[in-house]
Amino acid sequence: MSSVRESGATIYLNFGWHWSQDFAVTVLKRNGRNFAAAGLDLKKLTGRRVRVRDFIEARGRAGSPRFEAPRPEQIETADRD
Repeated sequence: MSSVRESGATIYLNFGWHWSQDFAVTVLKRNGRNFAAAGLDLKKLTGRRVRVRDFIEARGRAGSPRFEAPRPEQIETADRD
């Protein structure tokens, strides 16, 4: 994953360097505690291999692919040891 950013009430998990064009996963900050309770610190995912599960939508002005992940089981680390 390229970066993790926060803006307003949203956490953005960016999978490309051009956040407005590349794939991103959004997590509402109010759901962030559910991820922490499941042992997933979203802010520490930068540079890690991450697997995400959901249906992808085209959003934003550029129609960049993204989805919202309200549940921690939708995101998991997939680093090779």
